[in-house]
Amino acid sequence: MSAKEQLLQEIEQAPDFLIDELLDFLLFAKMRRLQEPPALKGDRPETPGKGLLRLLEKFPLTEAESALLPTDLAAQHDHYLYGLPKRD
Repeated sequence: MSAKEQLLQEIEQAPDFLIDELLDFLLFAKMRRLQEPPALKGDRPETPGKGLLRLLEKFPLTEAESALLPTDLAAQHDHYLYGLPKRD
Protein backbone atom coordinates (compact mmCIF):
# COMPACT_ATOMS: atom_id res chain seq x y z
CA MET A 1 0.00 0.00 0.00
CA SER A 2 1.40 3.40 -0.96
CA ALA A 3 1.69 6.25 1.51
CA LYS A 4 -1.07 8.11 -0.32
CA GLU A 5 -3.41 5.12 -0.12
CA GLN A 6 -2.64 4.65 3.56
CA LEU A 7 -3.23 8.34 4.25
CA LEU A 8 -6.57 8.26 2.42
CA GLN A 9 -7.59 5.20 4.42
CA GLU A 10 -6.70 6.94 7.69
CA ILE A 11 -8.59 10.07 6.61
CA GLU A 12 -11.72 8.02 6.01
CA GLN A 13 -11.61 6.83 9.63
CA ALA A 14 -10.58 10.11 11.28
CA PRO A 15 -12.99 12.40 13.17
CA ASP A 16 -13.80 15.80 11.66
CA PHE A 17 -11.69 17.80 14.13
CA LEU A 18 -8.64 15.79 13.12
CA ILE A 19 -9.40 16.27 9.41
CA ASP A 20 -9.47 20.04 9.99
CA GLU A 21 -6.08 19.90 11.70
CA LEU A 22 -4.64 17.69 8.96
CA LEU A 23 -5.88 20.07 6.27
CA ASP A 24 -4.26 23.02 8.05
CA PHE A 25 -0.97 21.13 8.23
CA LEU A 26 -1.10 20.08 4.56
CA LEU A 27 -1.78 23.65 3.41
CA PHE A 28 1.05 24.92 5.63
CA ALA A 29 3.47 22.35 4.18
CA LYS A 30 2.49 23.24 0.61
CA MET A 31 2.92 26.96 1.29
CA ARG A 32 6.33 26.38 2.88
CA ARG A 33 7.44 24.45 -0.21
CA LEU A 34 6.35 27.32 -2.47
CA GLN A 35 8.33 29.82 -0.38
CA GLU A 36 11.64 27.90 -0.41
CA PRO A 37 14.53 29.72 -2.06
CA PRO A 38 14.99 28.51 -5.66
CA ALA A 39 18.45 27.13 -4.81
CA LEU A 40 16.92 24.67 -2.34
CA LYS A 41 13.84 23.57 -4.33
CA GLY A 42 14.19 20.00 -5.47
CA ASP A 43 17.52 19.72 -3.67
CA ARG A 44 16.42 17.21 -1.06
CA PRO A 45 19.49 15.32 0.18
CA GLU A 46 19.38 11.55 0.49
CA THR A 47 21.69 11.71 3.50
CA PRO A 48 20.48 13.70 6.52
CA GLY A 49 22.64 16.71 7.27
CA LYS A 50 23.99 17.22 3.75
CA GLY A 51 21.36 19.88 3.06
CA LEU A 52 22.48 21.86 6.10
CA LEU A 53 26.11 21.61 5.00
CA ARG A 54 25.22 22.89 1.53
CA LEU A 55 23.31 25.77 3.08
CA LEU A 56 26.18 26.66 5.41
CA GLU A 57 28.64 26.69 2.49
CA LYS A 58 26.77 29.72 1.17
CA PHE A 59 27.68 31.68 4.31
CA PRO A 60 31.45 31.45 4.73
CA LEU A 61 32.81 32.53 8.11
CA THR A 62 35.93 34.52 8.80
CA GLU A 63 38.59 32.99 11.02
CA ALA A 64 37.49 35.24 13.89
CA GLU A 65 33.89 34.07 13.52
CA SER A 66 34.94 30.43 13.30
CA ALA A 67 36.95 30.81 16.51
CA LEU A 68 33.75 31.80 18.34
CA LEU A 69 31.97 28.55 17.48
CA PRO A 70 31.91 25.81 20.13
CA THR A 71 34.32 22.96 19.45
CA ASP A 72 32.08 20.43 21.22
CA LEU A 73 28.89 21.19 19.28
CA ALA A 74 28.37 17.64 17.98
CA ALA A 75 28.90 16.02 21.38
CA GLN A 76 26.94 18.64 23.33
CA HIS A 77 24.19 19.55 20.85
CA ASP A 78 21.44 19.08 23.46
CA HIS A 79 23.15 21.69 25.62
CA TYR A 80 23.37 24.22 22.78
CA LEU A 81 19.92 23.53 21.31
CA TYR A 82 17.84 22.98 24.45
CA GLY A 83 19.89 24.38 27.30
CA LEU A 84 20.38 21.01 29.00
CA PRO A 85 23.46 20.51 31.17
CA LYS A 86 26.56 19.42 29.31
CA ARG A 87 27.24 15.68 29.31
CA ASP A 88 30.54 14.24 30.50
